Amino acid sequence: MNPTLSSSDWSKARTTTLPPGVSGEHLDNLSARPLSILAKMMEVKPAKGLLIFAAFVFKTLPILIFPLFIEHLVDSLVDPTPEKMKWCFIMGGGLALLQALNIPGHTYYIHLISSHIRDVEKKLRSSLIRHLQYLSIRFHHQTQSGELQAKVLRDVEQVENLVRTMATKTFEIFLVLVFAITVTWIKEPLMLLFYIFAIPLCIGIMKLFKGHLKEGNAAFRQEMENMSASVSEMIDMIPVTKAHGLETHEIDRVEKNLNDIHHSGRRLDRVNALFESSSFMTFQFTTLVCLVFTGWLCYQGVITVAELVLYKTLFALIVQSVGHVLALVPQISKGMASLQSLGDILSDKDLELGSGKRELKRLDGNIEFRNVSFSYEKEGGELALDDLSFKAWPGDCIAFVGESGSGKSTAMNMIIGFFRAQEGQVLLDGVEQGELNLQHWRKSVAVVPQQVLLFSGTLRDNICYGVKNPCEDQLQEVVRAAHLESVVEGLPLGLETLIGENGVRLSGGQRQRIAIARALMRDPKVIVLDEATSALDVISEREVQLAIDELVKGRTTFIVAHRLSTIRQANRVIVMKDGRAVESGTQEELMALDGEFARLKNLQ
Repeated sequence: MNPTLSSSDWSKARTTTLPPGVSGEHLDNLSARPLSILAKMMEVKPAKGLLIFAAFVFKTLPILIFPLFIEHLVDSLVDPTPEKMKWCFIMGGGLALLQALNIPGHTYYIHLISSHIRDVEKKLRSSLIRHLQYLSIRFHHQTQSGELQAKVLRDVEQVENLVRTMATKTFEIFLVLVFAITVTWIKEPLMLLFYIFAIPLCIGIMKLFKGHLKEGNAAFRQEMENMSASVSEMIDMIPVTKAHGLETHEIDRVEKNLNDIHHSGRRLDRVNALFESSSFMTFQFTTLVCLVFTGWLCYQGVITVAELVLYKTLFALIVQSVGHVLALVPQISKGMASLQSLGDILSDKDLELGSGKRELKRLDGNIEFRNVSFSYEKEGGELALDDLSFKAWPGDCIAFVGESGSGKSTAMNMIIGFFRAQEGQVLLDGVEQGELNLQHWRKSVAVVPQQVLLFSGTLRDNICYGVKNPCEDQLQEVVRAAHLESVVEGLPLGLETLIGENGVRLSGGQRQRIAIARALMRDPKVIVLDEATSALDVISEREVQLAIDELVKGRTTFIVAHRLSTIRQANRVIVMKDGRAVESGTQEELMALDGEFARLKNLQ
């Protein structure tokens, strides 16, 4: 994961635009800077903005009129006249009507605000999901899935709460402050001295606690991300945990994260409690001073009793408004921490974007490595591939063999385009890999990994994954070619049977054959088989091998295998050692050399 960006880094963060033509809505030209994200979420069209403002003013009117009504009522009671009392009843009736209309007015205002916020919340999550889809495999290898899940779910929720709070509270606070200060300025400018005294004091408290709240919320959010990642990992590891009787060990490991969250949360709660108590003390003190001062002015005859009540009420509104602002500081701090967390994702430029790159009209499956070197470390790291060269013609079946860590899987990832050559070239149908739209090229590639990933849909859905409008005849032919007929017949609903999350109801061999069937449905030009039979028993391996024999016909195929018995279809074998191709040829030629391949063959 990228480290937290500094303020200068945020200012330099470029705008991220996803490829044109991608279906669905997202926030166009969404900058990675937190304030930019916030501004985008608050942005509304002028017509809708005017409607929101009108609804907001209407619902806030009772709050603004109430102090004026109290002043007139007190003045009327101190010196009652029929005319004054008449206006008291009129104002009281009007205020009561406005209070009653506040229910539909407030409901309509929240409806307008919520519809906009929910739309943008969806678009923000959509932008994150799209950005995650286009980030490179290197990024995903370095980042835990639980951490990313926390960002998409919890951080967006915190940002949504921030925007909702600002939309429903901040504008009201601003309007009340402007109204109270304006009325006081018109009637008695001397009273503004207390506002000038109270407001900076409250702002000072905000600044005093801002740093501690920011650090506390950032630490708490990081602990939550770690916890999310830990729980996700724990769930994935449950079969291993139970198989080895390590339930207690795993509980202790996860509870350590729970303890970290507990301590971070308590520290944050203490800071919040101190902040709230300091704010309360400040408000009580300034209110008391205001009451004493207005009482002295009334005693001196500068203001009337009615005006004393008015200023006290207006000052109470100001104190209440500033109190609301201070109460919002912890929530705003959480929201801004989440905004920065989302910015970490959106500012990452390690993207695989095919927009504007070359798309081959015809894909033959011609692949060539020219002196390719690659290291997982950016500088000075050990080479995973060292000066690797080979060429695969359309229809070739090339097997990569060698000990673990020799570079076989790295070479496969280079073919797929997950990693780029740091030295040398990878040519796909004669075109340098970096010049191609890899998303388009990969549509003609199928990968059958050792660990097959299935989702909890039907068997049909898993086989037809990514294929639009699959033909039923083609599906039946694929089932036959993948030797899945007995599997389909043995399921209660055949192809419509739900197979459970990651195919837990199926055997390893059955899952492998489903992966092969999925590959056949794509009718690819290039096949990558990454140790597809290494974890199977002899009978299952035979079934899968028969399916593989059907799969590789007429297609450029790359096989990574530890079991040399599974490479019978290969017309060429490349032996890898320490990232280099130490031998290359047919199996017969390599056995005659009596070198590394012969040694591996004899070991088996």
